[in-house]
Amino acid sequence: MPTQLVKSSEQLNDLSGAWIPQNDVIWIRTGNHTLITYGNQTGTYGKGTKVWYRDNGVGDKYGTVQSVTFTSGSVTTLNLIPNSDYIASGTISNPYISYGNAPTNFPGTFSYATIVTLTNITKGDGTLTLKFTPISPTLIHVHFELLFGSTSSIGNPAEFSLPVDGVGYGGSFESIGIAMYLDTGLASYVGQLAFDTYSKAYFNAVGAAGVYANQTNVSNTVPFVWGSGDYLQGEVLYQW
Repeated sequence: MPTQLVKSSEQLNDLSGAWIPQNDVIWIRTGNHTLITYGNQTGTYGKGTKVWYRDNGVGDKYGTVQSVTFTSGSVTTLNLIPNSDYIASGTISNPYISYGNAPTNFPGTFSYATIVTLTNITKGDGTLTLKFTPISPTLIHVHFELLFGSTSSIGNPAEFSLPVDGVGYGGSFESIGIAMYLDTGLASYVGQLAFDTYSKAYFNAVGAAGVYANQTNVSNTVPFVWGSGDYLQGEVLYQW
């Protein structure tokens, strides 16, 4: 296990990214990505706090706090950003937290390909790579990549769910990333990704219908007729 530690009494002043042992608290699993502890711990745990714990005495698990709530009485709930890599399954022990960006052994990315919601995108026998990186308590990066197989398909609008809801500026259209569409062996095309209700991102292509480039929704024939071996790819950076 990582050895970069500080004392609990130093945790509120710690800016080094070290792991802080939670010796005087108990964490209990109540869901795949939900933990509870006793007392009002909202001053210790907050959005963006990184966690590391041992699950069932054997496996080390990691996560990032999405939100913290205190129930009047005695229980603080830590809701972690859901992912496919680290799922709490049993008795929690050896809990640590960090306020740093890159504490020792903390994963650089988390996959959520198995729990994402796809709208008008069918993975089929293709290969989906979908990862996120919580950069800070206010910023998150997402990488989406689908290598089409023979049973993969795409429609309009083509959307995927984000790991956490975004915080937008209230506009009717908010671009949050860039997209690339590869017609294997023929050509590549550029596009963009935009918020859809702040919980999903949808793909746009760049059109050339007039004097200036315009946007158009990606579909089964835009920007080309999709087939096996083609790539749908996007990079998103947004506030959460």
